[in-house]
Amino acid sequence: MILVFLLLSLTCLTLAPPAHAETITLSSNPDCVSWGQDRIDCVARGTDNALWHTWWSSGTWNGWESFGGILTSGPSVTSSAPGRLDMFARGEDNALLYIVWDGALHPSESIGGALTSDPDCISAVFGTIDCFVRGPDNALWHISFNGSWSNWESLGGILTSGPGAESMLQQGAKAMAAFVRGADNAIWVIAWAEGWGKWSDWTGYGGILTSDPDAVGSMDPQDPKLFTYRCDWVVRGPGNQIWWKWWSVTSGTIKDSTGCQGCDGYESLGGVSNSGPTVASRGWNNLEVFTLGTDNKLYHIRWDGSTWSSWEAVPMTIAVTAVTTSSTLAATSSESSSSSATTSATSMGESEVTTSSQSQPTNTLLGTADLIAMLQQNGVLIFGAIVLIVIVVLFASRTRHRRLESLKSQ
Repeated sequence: MILVFLLLSLTCLTLAPPAHAETITLSSNPDCVSWGQDRIDCVARGTDNALWHTWWSSGTWNGWESFGGILTSGPSVTSSAPGRLDMFARGEDNALLYIVWDGALHPSESIGGALTSDPDCISAVFGTIDCFVRGPDNALWHISFNGSWSNWESLGGILTSGPGAESMLQQGAKAMAAFVRGADNAIWVIAWAEGWGKWSDWTGYGGILTSDPDAVGSMDPQDPKLFTYRCDWVVRGPGNQIWWKWWSVTSGTIKDSTGCQGCDGYESLGGVSNSGPTVASRGWNNLEVFTLGTDNKLYHIRWDGSTWSSWEAVPMTIAVTAVTTSSTLAATSSESSSSSATTSATSMGESEVTTSSQSQPTNTLLGTADLIAMLQQNGVLIFGAIVLIVIVVLFASRTRHRRLESLKSQ
């Protein structure tokens, strides 16, 4: 009988059925960035209001991981250096939160401001960042980083959405543009480039938007003077479909997707979206567009320079591996953020920006979700091991009892 129990226990250990993988549901607009031809990183807010992240590399999507925090908006992600993610979101105090991942997750810092939308941030030159938000006056506000944070500045406008932004180098000079939905529900653009000395006037590009827009800039690597570049932007339009438009500059000639500047010229990418879209580029003649479906899961479509792929679902499985947090920079992060934000940044409608003294919570080396996932995956194995231990103890006890009985009989 004991032998039978042992065999049953070993069967439990070796034939344990695989556990169902835990999945994440998102609750905000996604944002994605590419810092290399073989890398795409996407972030979004989960239903737990935390910052969640996944990435694509070598044709494979990796599991979602939580970066923690308490977000009150959708996040934005850019990359100011290879292997680095610069992430932003609105915090509980409506200020702009800044979170860095460079192989380790650093404590968050507050950049101040008073946000009434998702932020959107870009990096045209390594080491620099520009962020755009809608302020409490429904105008577009901008702040930049180049060694330290600048003051907040108003760029005007009447926004009915959060902004989207793109950046590029034009003949080696930094250039950027911000895209917003105006009071007429059309897209409006304001631009800046080194050498201009000021921001451009607002220009309308038509369309009927039902979401925040997003945009990306790219350059032709075959053009040694970097004078061939294009800007692509995506929006959600009527019917909750995703719409795409672009303009390009080649040898000084500006053309959009219909061959004329300022025409509507939007092309439908289909789909039924439950969020605003985001677009990233891994290089010239490549676009990666993402949006949430009606099930609040992430979907993706790709352009290869001539044709669009079909929509495909991004896996929503939560990674079992833990997020590594930075312990060495925890003490210095608050000091650096305080010196940069409080001395150089002026809040919208406030006299000074104060830096949050409390960093947002991040995952420990083994978070609660990871522990639960581990137990779910190995529950049957653990049960079988316990049964085996109990049987061994009972067998040893019975053997000892028989020996005692044998000694008494002698």
